[in-house]
Amino acid sequence: MAAATATVTATTAPTQEKIPNWRVSGDWFDVCKCNILCPCEFAQTPTYEECGGIFAYNIKKGSYGQTVLDGLNILALGRFKDNIWSGDGNNESKLSSLFDEKANAQQREALNMIFSGKAGSLWLNLQSS
Repeated sequence: MAAATATVTATTAPTQEKIPNWRVSGDWFDVCKCNILCPCEFAQTPTYEECGGIFAYNIKKGSYGQTVLDGLNILALGRFKDNIWSGDGNNESKLSSLFDEKANAQQREALNMIFSGKAGSLWLNLQSS
């Protein structure tokens, strides 16, 4: 189990011209089936070869281009096999995200871009397979 304050930032890469700069900061919490402390959080292989868990995020301050994301929440359910940080692109992974009902259509699209990995970030690793 982990609870922390996190900040994630991405800048628009030249090959991703349509993706605006974005930033989210706030609180996150996750719990999974690995031993505590989850080795996945330290770029290690999961305790039982596969990690499955729940991830909760509260965005205290955030934006995706001009879209304000302040105060929105995200719940994600995910699992992956082997070391998600290995970068070899062969990880078996699944992630489903639920977005705050307070979010309007533009905010939901922004959250989807961020948490699906389409805007870059850690989530790209989870969604790549």
